[in-house]
Amino acid sequence: MLVTSVLGWSLGTVFSKMALLEGASVLPLFVVQLVTSFIFVVLFVIVFERNGQDHSKRYWWLGLLEPGLAYLVATYGLALTSATNAVVIQSSESFMIVLIVFMVFKSRITIIQLGAGCVLFIGALLVCVPDLSKLLHLDEYGKGDLLILIGTFCAALYVSLTSKIIKGNVMPGRYMMFQLGVALVSLILFVSIVDSPSLFQVIPAINKWSIGSGVLTFGVSFILYLYGMRYTSVATSAFVLCLTPVFGIVFAFSIIGEKFQTLVAYAGFGLVLIGMLTMSYEEKRLEKIS
Repeated sequence: MLVTSVLGWSLGTVFSKMALLEGASVLPLFVVQLVTSFIFVVLFVIVFERNGQDHSKRYWWLGLLEPGLAYLVATYGLALTSATNAVVIQSSESFMIVLIVFMVFKSRITIIQLGAGCVLFIGALLVCVPDLSKLLHLDEYGKGDLLILIGTFCAALYVSLTSKIIKGNVMPGRYMMFQLGVALVSLILFVSIVDSPSLFQVIPAINKWSIGSGVLTFGVSFILYLYGMRYTSVATSAFVLCLTPVFGIVFAFSIIGEKFQTLVAYAGFGLVLIGMLTMSYEEKRLEKIS
């Protein structure tokens, strides 16, 4: 379930980039994505969780964090940078989760995990070297990478909090339904106040890319990931996210035609893979010990 969810997120990111490349604006695109995913999740709940009783309503506020803030910021970033850069930067989410769980929940963290996380982060920086250098001059690509990083941190915080909640009396579909509803209502209010003309661009933004990215990113992938988190540790869930750049780069190349432009970027991606594999190995070792 977890691997399939990551595959869906990676493909959804590339679909979102395609929608932006075809002229969709960020806010109308995000509205379409939340509406389509909300409809999908409601149908899922009706079919599979209709008779369930749980405490999902208590956690509606998490929808403001993700998909609300996390994906709103990330979508703005995606409009300014490449899908390849986005998925590589998002690979740092696993390390962010480990750090958050360590600082907030006092979970164990080893020197190997810290070292692997640093290697992963350095690799992600090398992939984005040309863009990060332009960040000092407020170049769009650099700002886009920074926004993706902020969105990734919000997502990591959401996963860390959800890891404790989802193992209780909570049904993943209902849990996601309430949060999507809150995110959608909040987004519409936000757009109405900040950029009301964008609401008239929602209909033109409806196409196969916006619908597909919404269903994949906020619907299918989220539900599969939440179900998977019920039966695995937060660290294992985090390390599965390390597959994001692998899937994402393949999809970005095959669908959009994006690829790394420099040897430094290829070297950086190699470091990302080394960091991910090392963190995964360390997690398996710790699970055996415990």
